[in-house]
Formats: sequence, structure tokens, C-alpha cells
Amino acid sequence: VPGGGSGKTWGFVEAGTDGTDTWGHSPFYEGVSATPNFQLPDNAYRELILIKAASNISSRSIPQINSALLQMFPGRGDAYAVDLGGMQLRLTFEYLLSPVEAAILRQSGALPAPSGVQMTVVAFELPYVFSFAETGNQAAGFGVGAFI
Repeated sequence: VPGGGSGKTWGFVEAGTDGTDTWGHSPFYEGVSATPNFQLPDNAYRELILIKAASNISSRSIPQINSALLQMFPGRGDAYAVDLGGMQLRLTFEYLLSPVEAAILRQSGALPAPSGVQMTVVAFELPYVFSFAETGNQAAGFGVGAFI
């Protein structure tokens, strides 16, 4: 049953009665989304498709991953891939990533790791950076984020 718009879900007795409905009237509960979904503007989506296509034909070596990072985020600062050994790869971004950019890197698969290699992303992310008042409300307090 598609989401009927009532906000209710089909559930069991232990779920209580406030947010549940009976068989055939509401969709199954899908749980809380682990990450937000984003609708990309046409230009950003087109760029994502081109990067994904390029990664499909690449050897996924560190130089090619670094090249893809430069294409994906031109003029933003230093971004590079680091071979950590032990079948691990880290993408490091020395600048702030927007929530959309972080989602593209972590969820889209646009920059897949070489086969059998675990890839992690290390970057400054808003609002988890500590800074001065001039940065506005996009910064965190002491003991919460990295200093920029």
C-alpha cells in the first residue's frame, strides 16, 4: 500500500495504537532514515553522472581517484586519496563539505573504492567545526568540533 498520507503505518500489537493502522490500509513501517535524501539541481546531477561514468571506466588507482576529486570539487582546496595499507583507503578533504556533498561522497557510489578496499571519508562538516563568531551560526562550541 503506498503511503496514504495519514502518517500511520501497519504494525503489531506491541507497537501501540497511536501510530499504527490495520492490514491493507497503511504501508509497513520502514524505520528512521539513517541519512537524509537530497534532490540535486540539474547541473549537480549531470556532474554526478559524468563522475560516475568516468569512475566506471577508471582503474580506481590513487592518481585516478585524485583526478576525480579535482573534477568533482574544483577550486575548493586540497582533496586527496591516501592508501592506509591493510586494504583501506581514506579520502581527505581539507575544507568544509556541504551536507549534499557529504551525502554524495558517502552514499552515491560515485567514487567507488577499488575491489575489496574499505574507503572512508575524512572532512570538515558543518556544523561540527569550532571557529570564531565571524563564521556565523554554522560553528560548534568547545569540545565539539575541529578548529578551522
